[in-house]
Amino acid sequence: MTVAESAPSARPDLPHVSDGAADDDIRAARAFAADARARHAQPGTLGASMARGAAIGAVVALPVPLIGPLAGAMVGAGVAAFQKLTKD
Repeated sequence: MTVAESAPSARPDLPHVSDGAADDDIRAARAFAADARARHAQPGTLGASMARGAAIGAVVALPVPLIGPLAGAMVGAGVAAFQKLTKD
């Protein structure tokens, strides 16, 4: 008997368990992704209007001195939210 034969293996072979746990995890991940896609801001919603207003505000604020794109985005999102919420 050699030393290599008598030494325990560094990685014991584990039996393959096929209980479906991995399949359940994959199904759960797919369901989560489908739910996230369904909750994504749809056109015409408050979130979509605020995102569009923030983008416009950030671009408009670039050439204005002392007003950065972050402040412009906040103002743009606020204006879009105000318009969306007060529309009758």
